[in-house]
Amino acid sequence: MSKLKRSDFIAHHGPRSLDLQKLADSSAARRQLGEAGLGVDQLRRADANHDDRLDAGEAFHVADDLDRDGFRHSLIDVDRAGNATPAGRAVDTLGLLLQNRDLQAQEPSATAGPEQLKALGKDLRDMPSQLSGGRLQLDPALLARVERDFGPAGRARLEAWQQLTRDVEDKSDEQKILLVDSFFAERVSYRSDIEIAGESDYWQSPVETLASGQGDCEDYAIAKYATLRLLGFPPERVDLAVVRTTSGQGHAVTLADPGDGEGPLVMDNLAYTPVRQHLRTDLTPRLLLSELGCQHLNEDWRPLLPFRLARSMFRRGDDALDRSASVLPED
Repeated sequence: MSKLKRSDFIAHHGPRSLDLQKLADSSAARRQLGEAGLGVDQLRRADANHDDRLDAGEAFHVADDLDRDGFRHSLIDVDRAGNATPAGRAVDTLGLLLQNRDLQAQEPSATAGPEQLKALGKDLRDMPSQLSGGRLQLDPALLARVERDFGPAGRARLEAWQQLTRDVEDKSDEQKILLVDSFFAERVSYRSDIEIAGESDYWQSPVETLASGQGDCEDYAIAKYATLRLLGFPPERVDLAVVRTTSGQGHAVTLADPGDGEGPLVMDNLAYTPVRQHLRTDLTPRLLLSELGCQHLNEDWRPLLPFRLARSMFRRGDDALDRSASVLPED
């Protein structure tokens, strides 16, 4: 079994670093660390520069201390009960903390506000297809508009997305899932809907999410869903899933089946990497949504009805898929 490498962890999280003082002051962060067998003092001891900033390399060093032979991620390193090992929990926790906007030492910001985002979303409804020959080919006028309203970084994220769909065309379906998940983790910062759009529940299309560089759980999920559809995944093998966490919090993830008979992978912005659905016992499923419609689920992920209901039964998701239509294949 392959092991997660230090270089992979650092490459995934790039220049992100944790503000250890913010972490020490955060009861939620301390609780997460405690559940993984870590402590703030342990992280501070790993702070090579002694500046209260923990970078990805130092974070990996802490988790690696839990397993001197090098640790595997919980996707493949689980005990017989299906639970992540201490080292697996540590890397998940550190990856999550490195992505947490409230604890990052440096944080990117978008130049546009809710008005520009909503205007872009409104115009996306009537935008012609952004596909040419089955490939994503973003309109230069769209890129110019995003650069004007969201800055050069917004345009660069969209161009990188377009390039991603070319770079991974020849990869296996499982590799596509992992690379798409990493792409959005690296380029989108978590923000609440109130901060992004000025309302409590606004589901963005992938173009909006990448233009602003910001999103919450459902925005990550929709962007990953659309990208896998662009990469040839049929709608029968990829879904948006509305779930509840162990704390009762509503959450959204992407389910993607690599077609290997082992079941779908859960692409979750709160996890370091996709894991098999059967390992995510912390999630209680509620609803699946795709271009095929929506389907209510029981607690073991089985459909309550043997057919899908109209997509419009779930208005927010239906609206976001409408705004995503120009970047979705028509199959």
